[in-house]
Amino acid sequence: MKKIWIGCFFFCCAVFCGGTGDRISDFSSRTVVKNCKSNYGLYVFSYGRGSYPNQYLNVEEEDGSREIVYLFYLIRIPGKNILIDSGFVNDTYKKKFGFSSFERPDILLKKCGMDPKEISDIVLTHFHFDHAGGLFLFPSATIHIQNHDLDLLKKQSYFPKQSSYLNDLKNRNRLHSFNGTHSLVPGIQILFTGGHTPGSQAMEWVVTSDKQFLITGDECYLIQECKNGIGLPKTAAFSLKRNGDFLEYVQILYGKGTKILTLHDPSILEEGEEIFPGARVLFLF
Repeated sequence: MKKIWIGCFFFCCAVFCGGTGDRISDFSSRTVVKNCKSNYGLYVFSYGRGSYPNQYLNVEEEDGSREIVYLFYLIRIPGKNILIDSGFVNDTYKKKFGFSSFERPDILLKKCGMDPKEISDIVLTHFHFDHAGGLFLFPSATIHIQNHDLDLLKKQSYFPKQSSYLNDLKNRNRLHSFNGTHSLVPGIQILFTGGHTPGSQAMEWVVTSDKQFLITGDECYLIQECKNGIGLPKTAAFSLKRNGDFLEYVQILYGKGTKILTLHDPSILEEGEEIFPGARVLFLF
C-alpha cells in the first residue's frame, strides 16, 4: 500500500495554469470544442464496444455478460501530449472478442486534429492487447511501463515485428520501464498497483487542489462498483490483495473529490462534451 500512497501528493497548479486557478474552467463555459488542438485538457476516445463476461469484471454478478467500451485517454498540457493506453488494431483480437463500432486509435486522433507523431508519451496501464497493442501507431512517443509488465509484453505478438519495435525503442531511450511510482511531470503520477497484472499501474493527475483525476487501468472496469469497493474477481486478478489495497485508495480519493475514470465503463461516454462520435472532451484549462 505504501507505493500507492506515494501518489497522494498535491502539486502546485502553476505548472499548468500559470499560478492562477481562475484559468481552469469547465468546458461547458467555453466555445464548443471542434478538435483536440484548440485547448489543453483531458480527452477520451472510444475505439470499440463488445460484450464481456461478468465473471471477469468488478461486479457482484458472476453469470451473464454486459457491454463494455474500449477507451484510451489524451492529456494535453504545455509541452506534452500524453496517451493513457494505446488501443490495438489486430484483426484476430477484434474477431475473438466480438468488437463492434471499431475505429483505429490513430485515425480517431487524426479526426481530432492530432498527428499521431505529436504524441510525446504513452502510459501503458498494463500489457494486455487492448491497452498495449497500438503503441507502434505513435512513433515519437516514449513508453512508460512497469518492469514486470514489460517482461510479459515482450512475450506477446500484438503487431508485426513487435520485438524489433520494442528493441528499437530501448535503443533510442524511449522505453522507460521501472518499478513502483514515477512522477511523469509535476502533478502527474504513475502509480504501481499490481492487482490486475503483475505490473499494472494507474495515473493520478492533480491539476489543482480541487481538480484531480484518477485513471484506474483495469484494476476497475466499472466506476460505480469501484467506488463502492467491489474489486476484481480471482479470474481477473494477479493479486486480490493489491487490487483491494488500490480500491481503498480509490475510495479515499473519491471522498476528497477526485474524478474516477476507467478504460471500459460506458458511462464515461455520457461525460463531458462530444467532439465527434468516438471522441469527447472531459476537462479543459
